Amino acid sequence: MSLDQAKAFMALVSGDKELQVRLGACDSSAERFIMARELGFTFSAEELKLARTELSDEDLDAVAGGEDFYSIFFDGP
Repeated sequence: MSLDQAKAFMALVSGDKELQVRLGACDSSAERFIMARELGFTFSAEELKLARTELSDEDLDAVAGGEDFYSIFFDGP
């Protein structure tokens, strides 16, 4: 598991509208973690939270379309 993996996943999501839609269609954070793993990313919830705290507000807006990425990932759209 890796903080770098969490950051890389967030960067991928920020540039991929289709992936954003697919993540939004998941029913749970567990499904979102499975999707991330299927895409080759392995990170924990804590690493995702830490990655979120290390990004600027502008970076977070780019990843989540103006919404809190961490909340979207764990609570859904």
